[in-house]
Amino acid sequence: MKSPADYLIAHPEARLSEAEKQQLMTGLRASFSVRGTPPTR
Repeated sequence: MKSPADYLIAHPEARLSEAEKQQLMTGLRASFSVRGTPPTR
């Protein structure tokens, strides 16, 4: 099994842009936040 670093070397197009990273973090925070608890930065 390849490590994430090895995969990105072979597939540089798989690297997330800064905007994609922000979207991913926003979605993860929304998915795993406790109701009434604001997401942290």
